[in-house]
Amino acid sequence: MSVPRLVVRNCEVGGRSGLDVVVEGDRVATVSRPPERASPSAEVDIDAGGGALLPGLHDHHLHLFAEAARRSSVSCGPPDVVDQASLARVLRATGRGLRPGEWLRGVAYDSRRAGPLDRTRLDAAVQDRPVRVKDRTGLSWTLNTEGLRVTGLESRFADGVLIGEDRLLQEVAPAARPDLGGVATTLCRYGITGVTDTTPANTAADLEHMRSVAVRARAMAGPEEPEVPGVTLRTLKLVLREDDADVEDAATTIEKAHDAGWSVAVHAVTRAETVAAVAAFAQAGTSAGDRVEHASVLPAETVPVIADLGLTIVTHPDFVARRGDVYLADADPADRECLYRLRTLLDAGVALGAGSDAPVGDLDPWSAMRAAVSRTGPDEIVLGAVERLSPEQALRLFLGPAAHPGGPVRAVRRGALADLCLLHEPWAAARRRVDADLVRATIVGGDVAWEA
Repeated sequence: MSVPRLVVRNCEVGGRSGLDVVVEGDRVATVSRPPERASPSAEVDIDAGGGALLPGLHDHHLHLFAEAARRSSVSCGPPDVVDQASLARVLRATGRGLRPGEWLRGVAYDSRRAGPLDRTRLDAAVQDRPVRVKDRTGLSWTLNTEGLRVTGLESRFADGVLIGEDRLLQEVAPAARPDLGGVATTLCRYGITGVTDTTPANTAADLEHMRSVAVRARAMAGPEEPEVPGVTLRTLKLVLREDDADVEDAATTIEKAHDAGWSVAVHAVTRAETVAAVAAFAQAGTSAGDRVEHASVLPAETVPVIADLGLTIVTHPDFVARRGDVYLADADPADRECLYRLRTLLDAGVALGAGSDAPVGDLDPWSAMRAAVSRTGPDEIVLGAVERLSPEQALRLFLGPAAHPGGPVRAVRRGALADLCLLHEPWAAARRRVDADLVRATIVGGDVAWEA
């Protein structure tokens, strides 16, 4: 008889304490109480000390390569950059350490705090090397004149602003694909065993590279890209923008994707965008796996329509904790009660999942869970108390399958993939503080990927 790969002893599973979980290969072989069935010795033996053993968490919306690149880029957002003078100071300081002609890459620029950005303003900061700065939403780049010159884009983008042109920029200014190892380590430290990369410009080569990460990566890519088995999520990413959201065009795109056997994920942030997204799905019809990403401002009248259509919402509770003060200051008063809805959607029977939206947001899912429970932002500002969830509901936002966020919760049971998150404490204690330091070990496919 072969020796099991892993045994986690004396753990809590689904509220039942004192259990042993045996893993053989990449699957859970048994979940039992020792007096009922003595657990064999194993290659790896972990005494859980009564800690809860959960299914591994899944981040349903992030951007792996952008998060990896952020770690080697200069932060151009608050508190480092709050105006044009601080932008110039940060960029010049970083530029002094680079080789002549080397690109200077900035991220997280917040135009609401530091003012609009174009090539002229970037030129005022740095002229002697190519510079590109991504805005905080991750949707647009701004290049200085030197950056436009070396890419040959000056005639096409006179103001230096490129919206939704990540693939073009990669073609004209190729950059080495950033290493994902550091990102994977962080994910494992948080108990995350799977992610969904929702970058619309992903290529088949990008998806192949995602195989190397220590977590299970699924990713969206265009239907024109060759599918990568085990990675490609047959979901088309469609980005709506308030200034040119066309319901007819969006509905046509959705219909074509459905005809090809693909589901559709629509990026919609503002009120106008979410209303247009729902209207487009209502016109085109829905298919299993269809979802709205972000749904940052979701008017009450759209909720029953979303429920009737069977749409999934993937949202970001942590944005309330990190930006609640900004939302209160900048959002239209009519939109404040519509921000990042949670309980309203669950009560209506809408499938609801959550993601970090890294690098726009932080990878920490436990912070997002706390925000979903408290709805508390900076300076203890409460934003949308009626949307508060219980700790169990908040946890479930990260326990749905990759292809069905908010769907049936994955469980630690015989035959399930051995993607697991072991906590230091039983859930009854953990639910009182919901913090990343609760994670004791992360197991992916039966292998211990991280241990405290």
